[in-house]
Amino acid sequence: MEIPNQKNVTEKQLNLTADIFPVIWEFNLRSFEVDSHSSVVRNQLLNQLAYHLGQHCNSTWANCQGDLITDHVGDLPEDILTNLWNDERSRFRDVIAIRENLEWDSQPAHVAEMANSKFKQLRKHLNNKLEKKKFGDAIVHRQCYSQAMVIEGRPCLALSLSSKINYQLNLAELMIKRPTLNILGLEVNNRANGWLAGTIVEITGHLDSENRKRLLGMSTTEKQQNWISTSPDETVVVRIRTRSGIYLEYVSSGLIPVPTYGALKVFGLDQNQISNYQRISSESRREILLDLISSSRLHRLLGPPIDSSENACFMTAADLGYDGKILVGNGNTAHISQNIRALKNHGFYRIHEKFEKNRIVRLGVLNGVKEEDLDNFLSNLKREFDQFGFSVEITGLIECDARDFAELEKSLETLMRDSHDIVLTILPSRFFSAQDHVEGPYQDTKHLTINRGTMNQAVSVSTVRNFRYKLANLTIGMLAKLGNIPWVLPRELEFCDRILGADISRKAKQNQKGTRNELGIPRWYKSNGDLLNYRLTKSKVDGETIPLQVIREITPRESFSNTRILFHGDGKRPQREIDNFQSRAEELDGEIIVVQVIKKCPARLYSSVNGISNPKKGDSLVISETEAIVISTLAQHNTGTPHPLLIRCTPNITIENAILSVLKLSDLHYGSQQQPRCPITTHDAHHISNMLMMGIRPPDEEGTVPWWL
Repeated sequence: MEIPNQKNVTEKQLNLTADIFPVIWEFNLRSFEVDSHSSVVRNQLLNQLAYHLGQHCNSTWANCQGDLITDHVGDLPEDILTNLWNDERSRFRDVIAIRENLEWDSQPAHVAEMANSKFKQLRKHLNNKLEKKKFGDAIVHRQCYSQAMVIEGRPCLALSLSSKINYQLNLAELMIKRPTLNILGLEVNNRANGWLAGTIVEITGHLDSENRKRLLGMSTTEKQQNWISTSPDETVVVRIRTRSGIYLEYVSSGLIPVPTYGALKVFGLDQNQISNYQRISSESRREILLDLISSSRLHRLLGPPIDSSENACFMTAADLGYDGKILVGNGNTAHISQNIRALKNHGFYRIHEKFEKNRIVRLGVLNGVKEEDLDNFLSNLKREFDQFGFSVEITGLIECDARDFAELEKSLETLMRDSHDIVLTILPSRFFSAQDHVEGPYQDTKHLTINRGTMNQAVSVSTVRNFRYKLANLTIGMLAKLGNIPWVLPRELEFCDRILGADISRKAKQNQKGTRNELGIPRWYKSNGDLLNYRLTKSKVDGETIPLQVIREITPRESFSNTRILFHGDGKRPQREIDNFQSRAEELDGEIIVVQVIKKCPARLYSSVNGISNPKKGDSLVISETEAIVISTLAQHNTGTPHPLLIRCTPNITIENAILSVLKLSDLHYGSQQQPRCPITTHDAHHISNMLMMGIRPPDEEGTVPWWL
């Protein structure tokens, strides 16, 4: 295969590098076609065929854009079709023949996919070489993943490291060790194969003789049957719900709990210790990957990582035109890093009409931790509001036990008999969890206030006790929830007239198969990032695709005809959805630009000045005209390595402008202690959707107040 000449690298030295490695390929490739009874040979079938053929032919196979490619030498085994047809799940019963395509030409993408397949064949061996560390009853394994890509015409592999937490006790052992643990809602793996089994929804009983006999009759694996036979009678039996919506029963000794990051304390694990171990510095991360390559067969497959000295695909913030500037009150600009000082000196960009004449915020306070003294916290909060040009009037203060719903409900009803602009609720710290789909006091307080048209700010008791570096951002967030706009971009984005952000979230139905889907509040912004309005949709959403009917609902002709709309989608968006947006653009006699903001990125970027160190915001790597990797925020306290975003866009915008839109809109977050890496259009999209699915929504279907902050 002939590799195209590389582009000339600009004279400017960027000093950037990435965990992307050129492929060294010394094998001939061949392509095979599949004849099938089905009119269309689906990618899933080709992926399964590639795996099956690799096992039976002792060679490497891959599916690349519909081409079944291999480095296999010679003819296929005569019994290969018989083996396919005898597959126990009959996946290949429609396959008639597999024959070589003699007119096929190898391309860089094919080589990259073959290298990726070879990596997958080595993955178990490679992961065994990586470090693992024990923390209490859990072991954190470092693992390496790969993704094929083509950079400047060269086949490459992007490598990434992640850390997986494996719990060592089975569910029965965990329940003995922590007898007060509520296991409902806990995710569990099948102990027999290590795969995710589902979520525990019910404890159905114990392993008495009747249950033992019944479960043995339903079990299909020898290992599960052994655990059912040998476990004591008092062992708990649970019902789980799989992701596909099927309900199954397991003996608890046959399940392994999954310790999600937000629930590590539930398992008696030290969250700080584990997160510190998972946080790998840039220098160490690169060293781990290079050692892995040099000590394995990968050293024959991969060359040195690409860098900006030989590749023109790297860019910096200056190349993109990103400067981190924001516009605050009275026409003053500042750098985003100086946002708090700028607001205190010059005021908010726009004051909501409610506070134009009288900037007094009426604050109701619900102390859900009765024994906590709030005097010091509230006096400092008032002082902080004063520094931003507002004053606080506490219009009510009630104490209750937030863990008791009846008491919480009565207290909030009493508190809200008076008129408040916003209610501040103090909750026990353990109710602030990454598992925002689990209902509890946090969701209850939101439901009991927002649904009645009153804004709510929930604060953990740990913040009340340690508020020194948090009050300024907390105050900005509360004022933004009341419709005040702290800052916007100094200039409008030239390539769009309006900006839209939305996402779809799913929640399993309680007593039946399938999921409920919710479109997470479409939010409209001017091209300078000024919030125009939100809209709660009425149309039903099925699956992960935003249907054309919903797109029409959120882009009414009277508001958006003949306009250029920039849509930021959270995560990978289905092609059918992108086609729906293009269809709507034609109906509106306008243009819709789709930019996918994908949090799962295939590789890290680094600065290569004086060794390997952390990159800067705006450092980017262009994969193609429609795809790039970008650093949108820095690692907290410069520890660990920043997580980049993967950006994909439609061809009606340059990839540079797509990156620029993400960078600029990531500066528009109000109240965050650390700047999030996603733009304001997609940040917390799943959290917003989850609130809607739990019935948390304001009385007004449209509005200009960002109640979801």
